[in-house]
Amino acid sequence: MKNSFFICIAIVLFSCNSMKKSNNVTASENNLFTELFSSDQQGRDEEGNVIVQNQADLEALFQSLGQETIPSIDFNKNQVVAIFVGTKNSGGYKVTVEKVVEQEGKIVVYKKIQGPENGSMATMALTYPYTIVAVHSKKEIIFK
Repeated sequence: MKNSFFICIAIVLFSCNSMKKSNNVTASENNLFTELFSSDQQGRDEEGNVIVQNQADLEALFQSLGQETIPSIDFNKNQVVAIFVGTKNSGGYKVTVEKVVEQEGKIVVYKKIQGPENGSMATMALTYPYTIVAVHSKKEIIFK
């Protein structure tokens, strides 16, 4: 009985550790972006994308979202992208940047909007999901 318990614990620990490794591999494979901030609160009412190209606009963006800690970005080499999905009628919504690639001299940002899983419980409150990423390029940005 004790052995079964320890085996179960070991399986759980190893599976959690392998999940962390796969996330790191994904981040290191794509060096064109870094996530700066993500939340499901205090976003914007309307769906949309914002491209920020200077520190003053970045500070204004973060302050409009109620964030006091503002990252310092080298805007000579980077741009910042904020993706808003608008007002949602429940929790469980999330927006992520799946990948950022260079195609035909432009930067393509692939975003993914996830809703609550079927059958899962979600808070019944309005949410405003968004994510903010630094794009490590000064080329024109396109969203897909």
